[in-house]
Amino acid sequence: MGNIQDELSVEDLKKTITSLVEGAVEGIINRRISDSAFLDNVDVKKRFFTSTCEGIESILIPSSVFPQLTLQKLSEKFPQLPEILFDEADFLIKRIIKSESDLAPGDPYLKRGGSIKKADRNQLPNLDSTSFIVSTLIDIREQILNGNLKVNKEFSSPINDIINDGISTIVKYHIKGKGWPSGIGDPNTHLYFMWSALETLRDVLDIENKDDLEIPEKEIEAIFEETTKWVENEILFDMVNGSLYITTKKKDGSDFIKTYNYLQGLIILNIGKSKQYKDIITFINKFYSVCYRILPNEEYEILYNLDTFKLEDSSIAPLALRGIVPTILDNLGNEEFAKELIKSRLSYSDIISDIIKRISEKRTADKLFASDSEDYELYYTERVIEALTICYRQLDKIESIKVEKFTEGLKEAHS
Repeated sequence: MGNIQDELSVEDLKKTITSLVEGAVEGIINRRISDSAFLDNVDVKKRFFTSTCEGIESILIPSSVFPQLTLQKLSEKFPQLPEILFDEADFLIKRIIKSESDLAPGDPYLKRGGSIKKADRNQLPNLDSTSFIVSTLIDIREQILNGNLKVNKEFSSPINDIINDGISTIVKYHIKGKGWPSGIGDPNTHLYFMWSALETLRDVLDIENKDDLEIPEKEIEAIFEETTKWVENEILFDMVNGSLYITTKKKDGSDFIKTYNYLQGLIILNIGKSKQYKDIITFINKFYSVCYRILPNEEYEILYNLDTFKLEDSSIAPLALRGIVPTILDNLGNEEFAKELIKSRLSYSDIISDIIKRISEKRTADKLFASDSEDYELYYTERVIEALTICYRQLDKIESIKVEKFTEGLKEAHS
């Protein structure tokens, strides 16, 4: 892809995002057709639970935002797509029904650290996978209810039950007044799992047709408030005043966990509608100017060393995009937020353009994405597609005139 300018107009950003997402979705479908499964990467030859969720979501998340990527449009180009989605969803449902835990399986990502005995490797239930399957089945359910995915009653009947059980499990594992653990006999909260669970609960509250679903809305709203307050009280001070790691990574990448956690904290604060605008903008400014612009993406590779397993993640660019962009664009109409943003001399268009440029540089030959290799990584591609879709949706819902006037105000403040 060609170079992206330092600052793009809203329409240019939307065109760029559309091109990246459209290419990635078609690339995912082509890989699935050739591999007969959503595989983690080119070296993996077996279908796994989490990577199946990622493959499905890579297709369904943008389908409700981009007109050219609806299931109807995609099925015209890929006639086998409905059957593919049916097959993959059926695999997930059967794995869940077969599972002996109230949490969903965590393969393949929780295997990479090598600390799990081979016999136990399919027994890695965790809260992140539970959150993922709930969000995935919510999207599958929506396509069925909208008539975009034709399935028989035998297939669709367990979906509501699994969603209900998943919601109940996420709520059950919440530590009152705090957040979530990894879920495997873990007494400690972890921002990684808090972020995952909270985003899924937001998806739950956003469901339009709630027939046959058991959603404890008041309890979820209380959880939002509790978790947001916990991040404000326990994490936000460190986000604003703590140091971000900006030198060469250590062998296990553990120093980068804090930076990832701060971005996850930012997402939580936005979901919870935190009004700590000054501190939030101070963190965005610090992260973007002090940290993100100095290091190349591949320097950020973290390894969560939890008691039971190890979890790798190198998706700093999409995480930054989905944390920073909604925080800024959701609050553009708020006068207090706008004043703090102008004082900070931050330009949302600079930030979005720069992060998207970083992401586009990670594009593979088949229009998918990888964090630090020439071959695609499914988890990274899904993170990119989701982040770009969130960004597009944010840009799309804001009146261009309003945004451009705001940009002019920022430029005037800069001069």
